[in-house]
Amino acid sequence: MVVARDESSTYIFHSRFDDALDDYIDHYEVFEIPALTDEELHGSWETIPGKALRRLADVPLRQLPFEITRREFRDFDSEFPTQR
Repeated sequence: MVVARDESSTYIFHSRFDDALDDYIDHYEVFEIPALTDEELHGSWETIPGKALRRLADVPLRQLPFEITRREFRDFDSEFPTQR
């Protein structure tokens, strides 16, 4: 799960495990959520998906603005300028 913020909202990108596939799904389910407190950010994230205000479009794993496996940040605005 990834939590991201911009000027107006907070979002979660959730790639859940699919028991039928015995693997993680190939996309992130994206939800807008209320702003999180520092306590929520530093505590368990187990309940965060339940805070969803609305669901947004799914995002394929390879389209995130950073490489999770290498823990490398990629600048979303530079790589995807038309998506903002």
